[in-house]
Amino acid sequence: MFAEFSTELRKIVSQQGTLDTLLREIDDAKQLHRDQKRELKNFMSRTLNFNHLKPVDSMATSRLVSDDIWIDVTHTIDFPHTSGVQRVVRSMAWALNKEPKVKFVRFAHELRAYRYLDQDEINHLLRLHSSVDSEGVSRWSLKRFLISNAKRNLKKLLPEELYNIVIAGYRVILLTLRSRSKRQYLIPVPAGNIVIVPEVVGVPRRIEWMGMYARAGLLRFVPIFFDIIPLKRPDLAVFGDDFAKYLEVFHFAEKVSCISESVREDLIKYLKLVDNEKLIAKTKCHLLGCEPDDFVSATAVTTPSDNRKSLLCVGTIEKRKNQLMIVRSLEHLKDLASQFKLVFVGNDGPAYAEFSKEIEKVKKMGFDVEVHLSVTEKLLKEAYSKCYATLFCSLEEGFGLPILESRSHGKVCLTSDKGSMKEIGMKTGSCLFAAPESTESIAMGIREIVTDGAKFKEAKLSLSQPLNWPTWQQYSRELLKFAREQ
Repeated sequence: MFAEFSTELRKIVSQQGTLDTLLREIDDAKQLHRDQKRELKNFMSRTLNFNHLKPVDSMATSRLVSDDIWIDVTHTIDFPHTSGVQRVVRSMAWALNKEPKVKFVRFAHELRAYRYLDQDEINHLLRLHSSVDSEGVSRWSLKRFLISNAKRNLKKLLPEELYNIVIAGYRVILLTLRSRSKRQYLIPVPAGNIVIVPEVVGVPRRIEWMGMYARAGLLRFVPIFFDIIPLKRPDLAVFGDDFAKYLEVFHFAEKVSCISESVREDLIKYLKLVDNEKLIAKTKCHLLGCEPDDFVSATAVTTPSDNRKSLLCVGTIEKRKNQLMIVRSLEHLKDLASQFKLVFVGNDGPAYAEFSKEIEKVKKMGFDVEVHLSVTEKLLKEAYSKCYATLFCSLEEGFGLPILESRSHGKVCLTSDKGSMKEIGMKTGSCLFAAPESTESIAMGIREIVTDGAKFKEAKLSLSQPLNWPTWQQYSRELLKFAREQ
């Protein structure tokens, strides 16, 4: 079916002529059903009226129609930092940047359509890797960082209703300026292409347009499912209504890739709840990749002059990541205060104010604690390299990338004894486990590490064993294969 109407559609849009001629050709097409004709005519009427959509060069016309797989990276392009989801997206982008028939796209709300990325956006997308032009990346990142900070400060200062009005006005002005821009973009025609969505989509209007294209059969969506935490643990959710809207993506998805078996089980429960069991057979687990080609064995750690072992905790500062419980667990470790220090690396999240207060309390108790926000990839790798072990006692996760990253850097990780974290921790074989809701349990795990206990030595010994785990390139190519399967 898709092959037939895609062929018909390509034949139509490759012809020269006026917009009216093109619309008549669509009306006359026998291989397109009514909904496809309507959405395609709407798309053509909108996009061909933008003067910045005219072909940049003679090669542009042929690129308007393709057999590409599109990777939707809309949010990552606008996001100034690197969260867990953005790490997945950027790692995939690095792995697939030179892959034939793969194009990175973003949804342009002013066009209600996808467009190809420009070079600055591609640089921003690939910024995890040193081969990218650092000057271009820094300019782009600074711009996004300033916008993000301004929004966050406004949200603190203004009542919610007034904040929403200000942001709505900002978006209207932004869309108006973009529509008048002389910047030229390439807008690919939706011709049955597959769209992999490796992000959490939180913009309702974007989801509505994705749904229209999917129902008309013009695009086939293959989202990556990260977790269902806002439904399982609404007390930990940082957004609610947007997540409910996001779940609509899985009502029109062609198939779904899940990042762990635990997450797949959660998705299956949800699909049964909403009576969408036909999608269950089209869900599959693909464990996230890891950047190094080979996992290293336990690495040597330079002992600081004060002989304190460095314990690293990576993650955005928020309730779900549970950094507060780690800090509070120090109450049970006063006798070891001189033997270790805690190093937190992550983004400034909604729990940062309370977290900072707890840090000041434990510092007065004699503990050494460092906090580093929004660090570069280079500094993050250095932190992994220098630490003695890592802590990742999150309350809920879809995967838990720091567990795998710890293993890849040859470090033991103390993680949670539940859900995907236990699943990934057991697979890596180099973890200790604690009950994340218990400060006593977390403290026992930290004590085991600092005192080089028997369980810690056993976990450390496992680091010398080979671990067969997919690289990001292997993960990404497996995802492409899954998306293409009929």
